[in-house]
Amino acid sequence: MPASYPGAIKTFTNKVDGIDTVMAGDINDAYNEITPIETELGTLPKGTSASIKERIAAIRSYAGAVADTLVVHGAWVGIGTATPRDIFELHSANPMLLIHNTLGGANTKNFYFANSGDALNIGLGNDAWTAVTDYLKIRAGGKILINDVDNAFSTIGLTINQGASDDEILTLKSSDVVQQMTNVSEADTFGLFKKIIAAKGGLRIIGLTEDNEAFQIIGGVAFDTAIRSTAAIAPVEIDSGLNDGAGNLAVNAANQNMLAVRNWGTTRFILDTDGDSHQDVGTAWTNFDEDDDAALLQDLALSVSQEHDPIHEEFSDFLKYNREMLTKAKLVDFNDDGHHFVNMSKLTMLLTGAVRQLASRLAKAELTIAQQQLLMEG
Repeated sequence: MPASYPGAIKTFTNKVDGIDTVMAGDINDAYNEITPIETELGTLPKGTSASIKERIAAIRSYAGAVADTLVVHGAWVGIGTATPRDIFELHSANPMLLIHNTLGGANTKNFYFANSGDALNIGLGNDAWTAVTDYLKIRAGGKILINDVDNAFSTIGLTINQGASDDEILTLKSSDVVQQMTNVSEADTFGLFKKIIAAKGGLRIIGLTEDNEAFQIIGGVAFDTAIRSTAAIAPVEIDSGLNDGAGNLAVNAANQNMLAVRNWGTTRFILDTDGDSHQDVGTAWTNFDEDDDAALLQDLALSVSQEHDPIHEEFSDFLKYNREMLTKAKLVDFNDDGHHFVNMSKLTMLLTGAVRQLASRLAKAELTIAQQQLLMEG
């Protein structure tokens, strides 16, 4: 009969010398029980222990000193403790759990979880297991750090240290997005954070979309304010500061650039620290010399004012230019809902032209008056 481990405890009948006959089958039955047991246990099953019993006690225990033992406590497993407090507990000073992938590449096989001090560390060790690098650290209290040890300016929060890398430090993706600017970021990226200058810092935030809205800043407040002063606040604020040389930020000097609006590298609008705005008016200044600038200004005011505005009611009969002319001159974009948008750069040009024309007319009038006075005196 082939050897197989018994499925139940075998019972044997005791034999009495000189009375019972011992047949070959009796011996073979014993062999058939002994052989599968030895096969199951293998050779030297006690290992380095004094006996199999001691070895089993060292592996499976419910009490006693088990500093270096595996403990099965009911359905829970403990290493280094006789009383595991959950399904699995690794219990020692600075415990570490190694996950080794035999199919991993060079120095990428040994990932680990380690509890060191007040932090849980997740990282990678080299193949020789002689050096380890922590990549993610979760500290007691709520700090989460990637590639960093601590952040004195953070109590609860996320800190990411990019090291010497200059690419994306934070990327936001969605399977709904398939944007086409794949030289900027991957197709499913809709937002990213990175440095402005590789070796000096600064933060660049880029929004990417398949449509025509890519980035919004929204401020929601409990109540609004209409204060107009240097201390005014608003739902959305943009603030600038200058290094004061002592580790803090301070106000920028007078007449310095504070805000710039650019068209992919070309600056079009600047707001300076004196509150002055500077706009790129293009390669040529529009003088509107072919028009009566004062009349054009009058028509502009009438066209964008409310229907019952006193100016509108008083001068509506004197309109010289229609809306088409104002639109063609790029002074106004008219909308059906009554919210018309005035080109402030063109308006400034028109105002300048009106002043020039009025000054010219005034000079001519003054000259005429002076000539008349001379004739009268002569």
